Amino acid sequence: MPYWVIFDENMWSLSDFCEYWVINKEQYEIKETSMQAWRIFNRDDVILLFEMAFGENDDDILALYLASFNKQSMASMLVLTTQDR
Repeated sequence: MPYWVIFDENMWSLSDFCEYWVINKEQYEIKETSMQAWRIFNRDDVILLFEMAFGENDDDILALYLASFNKQSMASMLVLTTQDR
């Protein structure tokens, strides 16, 4: 069973998260072609699923979902995120 974390009502944008976690979109993005509502990345054994908001800014997100079978990888991402929040 994977570990899950959900961040709703984010004040950060997609580019903020990518910059913070050093996510190179070309290197880590999993292309999702059916809809533009999701941006999916794989970084350090953690799946990062961004639920995108449709509006004026293509960088706005509604929620961020993290999932991983690797507890240590998930913990490392969360420690970084919660320290700066």
